[in-house]
Amino acid sequence: MPLPSGDLQSASGAQPRPTGEVAGLEGPPLAALHPALLQRFGDLNLGLRDAAPGRCSLSDLIVHPGACLGAFLDMEAEAHPGMDRKAGAAFFLSHLALALLHPVAAMAALHGVVPLLHGNGAALRAEFHDWQHAGRSGRAVRLHLLVDPGCRTTAPEGEEALRLAIHDLAIALLSPVIPALHRASGLSAGALWRIVADMACLAFLRVGEVLGEDEAQRGRAIGVTRRPGSPLNNGRSGFLHVALHAPETARLIAERWFLQRGGCCRYYTFSDGQKCPTCVLRPEAEQRAILAEHLAALHAPG
Repeated sequence: MPLPSGDLQSASGAQPRPTGEVAGLEGPPLAALHPALLQRFGDLNLGLRDAAPGRCSLSDLIVHPGACLGAFLDMEAEAHPGMDRKAGAAFFLSHLALALLHPVAAMAALHGVVPLLHGNGAALRAEFHDWQHAGRSGRAVRLHLLVDPGCRTTAPEGEEALRLAIHDLAIALLSPVIPALHRASGLSAGALWRIVADMACLAFLRVGEVLGEDEAQRGRAIGVTRRPGSPLNNGRSGFLHVALHAPETARLIAERWFLQRGGCCRYYTFSDGQKCPTCVLRPEAEQRAILAEHLAALHAPG
């Protein structure tokens, strides 16, 4: 499905506002960081922008969100027949927030920098892909973030400044999208922001697992999402530790940290859907039991 062109000014005629302008030392342009990022993070959907058609610039979402939201939501509905608009909004925002924040988390961890993204300096590309997991399969939408090679970065001085810069970038990029998705779907702003917080935590969790910095990246995620007064601060989005022990000897077999959701993607509303293992609608004891069963299956003998 073609998406709106990404290099046109928004229909409102307003100029895209810059985002992520935070204090710090100037870092290298994104093109210099891109090869190392892709080499280290194989699942990073980050590319350098070109003039190919079928792009939606961030300015379409930031300045005039309605310009391409409809096309994205239609893609979600095509991938998941029978989904309602609320579920479509939840799925799209999950994909959008992760597409934006996973590269940001990776840049911060690998290079100590935050990209200075702005509306006309980055674009989104959507595609369908088939997935298989735990005996189930389906079709989903995947978003790629495409950034101008000359996109500047900043290197905040100190961990707290880095966390604040990431937080402020997330808020600046997604604040205009939240009310537009609310109008398009009826899903509340609070529910939408909780999804963003979940995806921020997932982004840092993935980065920590790749780099072997689980504890540091979980701490950074909490520092970004649990800021007083922030719309990301819901008190629930975070992490859940599950350990698997041998029943006879209590020997530790496996342990892992999982994303613990503060929001709901509404997958359970599908005809063949279900609640996610760490869905906020499940009691924590039930979440732990499901995840322990998952770990046991992964580490079963033979």
